[in-house]
Amino acid sequence: MDARRNPMIVQKTSVCQICGCNCGLLVSLDGGQIVEVKGDPQIPQNKGGICIKGKFSPQVLYAPDRLKTPIIRRKGGTNFMSLSWDNALNEISERLEQIKHKNGPEALAIYRGRSTRFIDRTFISAFARLFGTPNVTGVWTLCVGPKVIGYKATFGAPLFPACDFRNARLIVLWGTNPSASKMHRYFNLPNDIRKAIKEGAELVIVDPRRHRFADEATLHLPITPGTDTYLILSLVKILIEHAWTDDTFIKTYTSGYDRLCDAAKKVDILEASQITGIASETIMELAKKLGTIKPASIDRREGVIHQVNGTQINRALAILAAITGNIDRNGGLRFTPLPSWDASLGIEDNAKAPSIWSQRYPLAADGTQALTDSVLEQNPYPIRALISISGNPVSALPNTKRTLEALGKLDFLVVNDLFMTETAQMADIVLPGVTFYEKGEFHNEPLKPVPWLQTTEPLVKPIGDAKPEWHFIAELSARMGFKELSEFADEDEVLRRIFIDSGRSDLNPVSMRRGIRFEQPNFGVLLEKGFNTPSGKIELYSTWLVQKGYAPLPACEDSCQCSDRFPYRLVTGSRSNAFNHSQHRNIPDLLKHCPFPEAEIPPEIAADIGVSDGEFIAIETEWGQLSIRAKIVHGMNPYTISIPHGWSGKENANYLVGDASRDSISGTPAYKSIPCIVCREEPESD
Repeated sequence: MDARRNPMIVQKTSVCQICGCNCGLLVSLDGGQIVEVKGDPQIPQNKGGICIKGKFSPQVLYAPDRLKTPIIRRKGGTNFMSLSWDNALNEISERLEQIKHKNGPEALAIYRGRSTRFIDRTFISAFARLFGTPNVTGVWTLCVGPKVIGYKATFGAPLFPACDFRNARLIVLWGTNPSASKMHRYFNLPNDIRKAIKEGAELVIVDPRRHRFADEATLHLPITPGTDTYLILSLVKILIEHAWTDDTFIKTYTSGYDRLCDAAKKVDILEASQITGIASETIMELAKKLGTIKPASIDRREGVIHQVNGTQINRALAILAAITGNIDRNGGLRFTPLPSWDASLGIEDNAKAPSIWSQRYPLAADGTQALTDSVLEQNPYPIRALISISGNPVSALPNTKRTLEALGKLDFLVVNDLFMTETAQMADIVLPGVTFYEKGEFHNEPLKPVPWLQTTEPLVKPIGDAKPEWHFIAELSARMGFKELSEFADEDEVLRRIFIDSGRSDLNPVSMRRGIRFEQPNFGVLLEKGFNTPSGKIELYSTWLVQKGYAPLPACEDSCQCSDRFPYRLVTGSRSNAFNHSQHRNIPDLLKHCPFPEAEIPPEIAADIGVSDGEFIAIETEWGQLSIRAKIVHGMNPYTISIPHGWSGKENANYLVGDASRDSISGTPAYKSIPCIVCREEPESD
């Protein structure tokens, strides 16, 4: 559809908010209805590219099963009934006041899902400060916690690490699949991995799975899940012994190298080869590439984050990049400091109690993993009420049975969402949320190819009686006597206040609809000025972790203890291009591309259990069992089964994941490398 040929068509700009890529959109409207969505070629994040989720995003907006009015279920009842926003807000405020009076304000927790962005998070945090609860949590621990802490312990903070693929001669993707999870690295962009490969860069994949990028790699290491530190420290040992390290860089910019060398001497390469499943010759080949091909980018995501030693794995990868001199240099790891925003709205924090996670995981930025403990064990104190906004804890949290038990024991559960999720089905009150087309926002997320700030405005009116999430929070605050959040007429007014408070009154939300580039320091600035660590250098031996009571160096560790009962290793959380986590499996054109979940299994396991492609298998762990179709994949680790997450009901992968196995530093659940058994599921007889 061409807006230039049809004068009735109006074209507006927006930013897709389904995942974290923040791709620019051109949206065509006819009579106030969205009729077409394309990628915006002027936005550097995607340059006109758009994935299937963005293409079919209007189907989410106009989905017939959207929640359109508040609904309530009385305690002990099974059916929901509609009620007005006024009555819903009165009910919520009265129940929260009762819980606050009886148990204290800290008895309320607020869970923010991935779809909540800057303005929503601003209002949620402000409400929590006014109410007096410290327990605002989200997906930080479930997503990036070990990486953030591991890199902070090495390079200091606040820094956002991102690989400079466009200038790299060697790209190592370690536990990450950008073609499914970070599409802005896969479009035809300056930082496109494929473009770098076409221009001569070598690609190495370290992953138990054989995903799409592996076919483009010169080397694929199908590592045994949970053994990453063995492989990384073997590489470190070889680099040191063969003098393939960047000695000048190490002497000038790092500290603790002698202690790293002492630790590396203890690594047994043959043992590491047996444990990781990677031939010692292949380990040597990768070490030589890292030592001789410059510059190199080592990228990492959930594959090395969702482990019981995830923080130390990420520490080890940071060390590997440092001793090869690939930090703060073209083609290596760069750091993007963001503008600092004062989003407090002038509201002081009234919380008196510590958060439910701060004592056990003091370095963590949030503590969703502690919710079930607090509800079921009252540890460190009981959570009695939960407000879930644009999130689905039943799908996201490990040990689904225990999550359901915890939600069922809450005194009060409020869910604000687009659809009737499994979490919403357990709620006392469900409130209709909106899509990104129905509200304005400020897009400032750091991990983008080009430093970019952009605002968006509502393009259509909310469907039915739905309200933007920040509206709901503002109105609830007013009902509870907190008037401070009610003074803003729209999103632009909120942003003007934040810009002024942040000393950036030069920024105008309206003029930022197509985005503005913010200044990014050149490579070498940190090397010149120093890092924000206790020593001012890149800390191979982390004195900061020592101060916090944690090990200063990573050690060889197999985080998955298999047994005769559970001889295989399960990896959960594989992605599909059609979905972002548990969202939108009710959207027809997305479901066509991925109609059901599949378990990737190697031919070795398939032969062992006598299963063919497409047949059903039963996967069992200590925590549960799941029936799923098998997809035989050649080239993956022979002891590994990989399943996707985000499916509902009996296909929810988190029935197989325990909640006691967590990274000891961040608290991140171990969604990867889970001991399991798998067998062919016999079809039911007639």
